[in-house]
Amino acid sequence: MAPVAADCQTLRSAAPAHLGPPIPEANSLWFKLFVYSVVESGPPTLVLCTGSRLRYLPQLFEDYDELMVTVINRETQILPAYSALLTINELLCSGPLMVQGIRQFHFLE
Repeated sequence: MAPVAADCQTLRSAAPAHLGPPIPEANSLWFKLFVYSVVESGPPTLVLCTGSRLRYLPQLFEDYDELMVTVINRETQILPAYSALLTINELLCSGPLMVQGIRQFHFLE
């Protein structure tokens, strides 16, 4: 946490005043999906339930080189799209997961 400056003002409607980090639910998968739907934007996202299997990656990920795979209540992994299918199917044995396409920015020198 960062220290709060003396000139920082709290929201008057917040009772009690909240000066710390957001609640843990703000970092959950469900909150991300909520924000994506409200702003009608965000990366292509697929939520899969435990025990399901993929025979091939869905077409919505074909333009992405990497996939961000998050098993609910576990860490996120970034996988190359060409080899992600096997890992996704293995992870589906242990719990539901969310798959998102991510683009890496390549800077020109």
